[in-house]
Amino acid sequence: MGFKEGGDMRVLVVLFILFLVIGGFGVAHASPGMVVHGGFESGCGGCKRPRVLVYYDSRYPCNWIRRPADYRDFLLRVFDRYNVSYEVVDAFSLVERLKAGVDAILVPTCDVLPDTVWNGTEESVVVKWLRSGGTIIWSGDWEFYYVGHVGSFEHRDGIENVPFWACCDGCSGGLC
Repeated sequence: MGFKEGGDMRVLVVLFILFLVIGGFGVAHASPGMVVHGGFESGCGGCKRPRVLVYYDSRYPCNWIRRPADYRDFLLRVFDRYNVSYEVVDAFSLVERLKAGVDAILVPTCDVLPDTVWNGTEESVVVKWLRSGGTIIWSGDWEFYYVGHVGSFEHRDGIENVPFWACCDGCSGGLC
């Protein structure tokens, strides 16, 4: 049984993505004073179209999202229907794209990012990418709460705050 286009909360995620795509801009706030915006793909006769990276990798587990393949398939059907430019990436393709500084909107189909891009520190590839202007649309469990490994995931105290708050001297838990 797959996701239906009505009556499922994931429709809200898709509507938000479509808003970013059709609206021609993308904005997300990662921390006070830091605006992170989405990138765009040109090549449609002068117009700019956002590119969406859909992360899916069956080797890595999810926590709250139980059927990531169904979620991926649902997103792709909607993106095809509305002519959204997208690319499905696995853990290894994702790290390559983010390290290359791709201008895109990242939509994980799993609520646990892989250790190829997220290790729980400010030096993580995804944190650097977000802080340089990337956009992520998260669904599922608490964002950045787990680090995914092939076949397992882990949580370390306070890592969920790392992407959103810069730690300063004398601060505990990354919150200033």
